[in-house]
Amino acid sequence: MYASRKLIPRESRYAIPEKKALAVFWAVHKFYKYLFGTKFVIQTDCQALTILNGKPSKNARILRWQIFLQSFDFTIQVIKGTDNGLADFLSRMGVE
Repeated sequence: MYASRKLIPRESRYAIPEKKALAVFWAVHKFYKYLFGTKFVIQTDCQALTILNGKPSKNARILRWQIFLQSFDFTIQVIKGTDNGLADFLSRMGVE
């Protein structure tokens, strides 16, 4: 599946790692009924996202997302951006 949404004004002021963590949180929340109770892999080019299933973050916003994500069985797989062409293609679809 493919899903996206526009950031609301306050979210657009988040730091880059927070925006990427928000994307993971939002996607897992959106596809909750498909993901709960199954093991899945989140593939990303952002090394910072490995904190989502690691030790608690000092950032309160990310900590709340970590607490939500604890009920899921997932791993984060980091893929170099140059090796992850499909994700880049999907994010630029329709943009010329």
